Amino acid sequence: MGGIAIRDWSLSFQDMEFLSSMPQSVCLEAGLQICSVRSSGRFIEDWTDVDDRAIEYVASQLDMQPARPSRLFSDRTARRYRLEVARHLDLSRPRGRHRAELQEWLRSAICPSGDSMVDMLDQCFGWFRDQSLLPPAEGVLIRSIRTARSAFVDNLLKKITGSLPSKTVTSLEASLADPRGDHGFQRLKDDVGAATLDNVLNAADRLAFIGDLNLPFDVIRAIDPSWIKLLSRRVEGETASEPSSIPPVTTK
Repeated sequence: MGGIAIRDWSLSFQDMEFLSSMPQSVCLEAGLQICSVRSSGRFIEDWTDVDDRAIEYVASQLDMQPARPSRLFSDRTARRYRLEVARHLDLSRPRGRHRAELQEWLRSAICPSGDSMVDMLDQCFGWFRDQSLLPPAEGVLIRSIRTARSAFVDNLLKKITGSLPSKTVTSLEASLADPRGDHGFQRLKDDVGAATLDNVLNAADRLAFIGDLNLPFDVIRAIDPSWIKLLSRRVEGETASEPSSIPPVTTK
């Protein structure tokens, strides 16, 4: 079956026996959910995301007519049969320690790679599958990922600022305090302008100022480029008061 992996949508004899005990009205939905959780670790929340061929294949195994389910994820019947599916798959409810372990895993193992939110979401559902845990709703997991990413960025910025020499900190603070000055934060971000003598000299002066900052490039080089791009875009849109609001840290 081109386009889908048959093994991801195949029901076992035990699955068939379990589904035979369920109402006919939810049998196909539950069968699709079993396959989805087993292969990806997640329950299907939007039925429009499911390939037609997957629906046809699961329906054929159940000797049913293929019909795309439309029941809402929040529907009471859907919640009830998902719990039955979870018991069938021997999935345990996550506890507080599991949530803490997930956060630590995200911060230490996943965030440093600079993966996108979509990739991180897939990896998180895989984590729940590998831990044999009942997966949360996608929205809940997205909030967990955002919390982990925010904590990672905070620690990253503290590491960078903590490696700055005191002279560099003084120069940067002066740049933020007078954002429109010769070496001010806003002036450094401004476009140089046309290639006139004054503009060339001004650009050279800015580059000399930046070169004298003695920035910790050894630390920065160890950071995934995707994070550098993200932080650069953030700084491009910030005013001087926003980076100034970051609490100071001990410097070298």
